[in-house]
Amino acid sequence: MPKSKREDLMDAALELFNRRGFKATGIESILKEAGVAKMTLYKHFQTKEDLVLAVLRRQDEVFRNQLFTMAKKNGDNPKDQIIGLFLSLRKLIDKKFNGCLFQKASMEYKDDNQAIHRFSREHKMLIKEFVEERLRELDLVDEKLVSKIMILYNGSLAESQMSTCAEPLSLTMEIVKQLIETEVDK
Repeated sequence: MPKSKREDLMDAALELFNRRGFKATGIESILKEAGVAKMTLYKHFQTKEDLVLAVLRRQDEVFRNQLFTMAKKNGDNPKDQIIGLFLSLRKLIDKKFNGCLFQKASMEYKDDNQAIHRFSREHKMLIKEFVEERLRELDLVDEKLVSKIMILYNGSLAESQMSTCAEPLSLTMEIVKQLIETEVDK
């Protein structure tokens, strides 16, 4: 079944947002890339921000589903699943990785009242909840440990973008493993 014009718009927007950023990508560029008329855009999205939010929502669903599924395949042990989160990131990030779409969105749309900023923060909160649930299963209810792991998660994404390789994620996996083992051994 052929893709809808809405999907064409979202695919084109995602590609351009990843490469150029959100605010640097104009509507005309998206229309040209998607091969659709302006009327088609406004038939599906009232504003550019509506398009941005739709792209983020779709990307969140796809990315988190892949990330969590792959992390859980790393083993039944909660510690292995947390490590699996970073292993999964390593597999999902390719050489063309232009940074975390959600980090970019929250930086470009900094106002807490903007739906885009709130949704980007919600995406990160859902990742954090995944980590918290696994730590709870290990009887490690420690907000500081969760924060450390999330700093490593977000930092490894930023470093992966800058280094154009998956090595930061390998190093991060080692650090996270040591952190958890230290807490378990207490």
